Amino acid sequence: MRHVALLAGILLFGGLVQAQTFGVITGEVTDATGAVMPNVTVSATNTGTNANRTTATNAVGQYSFPDLVPATYQVKVTAQGFQTSVSTLELQVQQTARVDFALTVGQASQTVEVSAASASLTTESATVGTVISEKTITEMPLNGRNFLQLIALAPNVSTGFVSPSQASNRQGGDRATQNFSVAGMRGSWNNYTLDGVSNTDPNFNLYVQLPSLDAIQEFKVQSGIYPAEFGREAAQINVSTKSGTNNFHGSLFEFMRNSQLDAKPYDFIGTRPAKAPFKQNQYGYYLGGPVWIPKIYNGKNRLFFASNWEGYKSRLQNTGNFAVIPDAWRGGDFSGLLATVDPITGKPNNPLILYDPNSRVQTGSTYTATPFTGNIIPPTRIDPTSVKLLAFLPRATVNGGNATSPNSNFQYPQSNQVNKNQVTERIDFSQNANSQWFGRFGWTTEGTVNPTLPDTGGALSTHSNQYVLSNAR
Repeated sequence: MRHVALLAGILLFGGLVQAQTFGVITGEVTDATGAVMPNVTVSATNTGTNANRTTATNAVGQYSFPDLVPATYQVKVTAQGFQTSVSTLELQVQQTARVDFALTVGQASQTVEVSAASASLTTESATVGTVISEKTITEMPLNGRNFLQLIALAPNVSTGFVSPSQASNRQGGDRATQNFSVAGMRGSWNNYTLDGVSNTDPNFNLYVQLPSLDAIQEFKVQSGIYPAEFGREAAQINVSTKSGTNNFHGSLFEFMRNSQLDAKPYDFIGTRPAKAPFKQNQYGYYLGGPVWIPKIYNGKNRLFFASNWEGYKSRLQNTGNFAVIPDAWRGGDFSGLLATVDPITGKPNNPLILYDPNSRVQTGSTYTATPFTGNIIPPTRIDPTSVKLLAFLPRATVNGGNATSPNSNFQYPQSNQVNKNQVTERIDFSQNANSQWFGRFGWTTEGTVNPTLPDTGGALSTHSNQYVLSNAR
């Protein structure tokens, strides 16, 4: 197989699906005696972008801010004749955070800080899950910068077992090597979402796009009792990308692995094997902040961007062991097949006698034929087309194999290559207190080369585009 192409594209517009990523802040406002306070002004402000939402408590003193982007929020309650109460909290992916206020009589210019510590038991939602925060994602050591390795931090998760046998050829790329089980279910019973839209390939329910660590805000592993918007699979991996803020943040990174810096292989057989040449480079950038064009436009508090690109190159060279026909066979000499002991393994061997097909005679239902003398086919009897085809088959380079491949007689250096690139571009727009927009474009491509014999092997290319547009109104 020389080339296999897998094209996965997802085009989804609309804010309805975004409930899978957005969070909710809700609560109750009372006075010092515990009486509910209706028609009290409550505001929620994203501290990173200053995007503000305002509402009022209902007849029983309840308020709610649905469809909030995961971020840090300041919730403020103001009422005439009462001190202003303020609480700051970090809203996580698909979290329903409850913040209650008990107002104290006083001047509105006086401010009271209210603690928003997380409750030990969440009663606002029946969802069972674990949030992996941005701090954990960016600071934990990850081989290959793959954040899915952090799923193992969630309870009831098992990792490190073999992927489905057909996933490599049908799915392609690194996604075929990702396999973990949640709540004892099969590894192919997982559902991936990215910013609220489906990010699951239907072949083996593996991911389609894997954003760079620098582009991720956080993600949540949910293992039971899902909200209605999911409705499929045993586990949900719900990922939210990072939005820009009023302050510019950026980074350049390069991660390198090289066989020159690796330890020597361990000596298990009395002869220390040589290190296989290996080079791996992972590099890119992240930049986020307000959209700012000098003397033309300043997007502070309104329009924000987040841009990320990551490249990956891996080169691993090793020695392939193969079995090719002995040189004697090329000239028609199959006398070695008459041996009763295998010359390579030393094990008993069943002799194989070659018969001349031109001497075959049928007597009733019985066929007889004369063996080739010495099990050698005369050169004049070998088809010229076969002779030409043999020119494309390499000749043996060693007399015998090794402990793992005893029948191999051809060794060939192989360079396994992996090239990956991915782009994540996001725009957030705070139109007004009642309307917030965001859009994201994701692009990824991955190519692998797995050689075998000279001029043969497999090349696999995967590519996907993903578009998201959302309006919370």
